[in-house]
Amino acid sequence: MNAGRLQPTHPPPTAYDEAAQFLRARCTRPPQAGLILGSGLGSLADLVDRPVRLPYGAIPHFPVSPALGHAGNLLLGCINDVSVLVMQGRFHLYEGYSAAQTAFPVRVMQRLGLQCLILTNAGRLERKLRRRGRHGHRGSHFPAGTGRAQPATRPQPG
Repeated sequence: MNAGRLQPTHPPPTAYDEAAQFLRARCTRPPQAGLILGSGLGSLADLVDRPVRLPYGAIPHFPVSPALGHAGNLLLGCINDVSVLVMQGRFHLYEGYSAAQTAFPVRVMQRLGLQCLILTNAGRLERKLRRRGRHGHRGSHFPAGTGRAQPATRPQPG
């Protein structure tokens, strides 16, 4: 459906509901929890029992992840009898996507009624934490007084 191309900067207003409806039709149970896996953590998807595996490009209006280490699949299934939606890879501004496009999957999950969402970063979290201290993530920050995230727009070194 998406043919690996970037989509318009803002998805059309109906896009979120269309994607949610598409996923809902493929769920045996509505997902309770979501898990977005960063680079190197895609193998955690092996924990999903009897997954329904959907390439991002098959989901209406969904961005397609070009990042190495991102399988680009959405899985629906269960982990320890909890119904889950698992994303193998995510989308970044430095890949040319808009903020609306990078947030698209989370907004779709909200429409599916998820009760919990776990986001991961690249699989090097512990090493980064030791090197940079307790707050190892440096992809976004909230400038004092703005209350708005300023996401990174290019890959961060190291």
